[in-house]
Amino acid sequence: MSDPFPNPFGGGPNPFGDNRDLPQDPVYDRSEPPDVSSEDLSTSKRRGSAGPILRKYYLILLACGLLLGLFVAIGVVKVITHLGLNEVPAQVE
Repeated sequence: MSDPFPNPFGGGPNPFGDNRDLPQDPVYDRSEPPDVSSEDLSTSKRRGSAGPILRKYYLILLACGLLLGLFVAIGVVKVITHLGLNEVPAQVE
């Protein structure tokens, strides 16, 4: 019995290569690792390029959280005032 879940990186024939009407299978296209010998993989270059992007996303998320918190706080104060929960309770003698 054949394996129902074959390993796509195990080599073997490409079933998409037999039928020219089908587009090329991206899994089989990536089965061979790319040649990275010419790329600069130093940590300083990678760290320098990701820092500003992460800082921008962090500031955007921080600003959205502050605005959302402000709206929720204003809504809670309005509900408490509307329901009269901020008034002094009646004193029993």
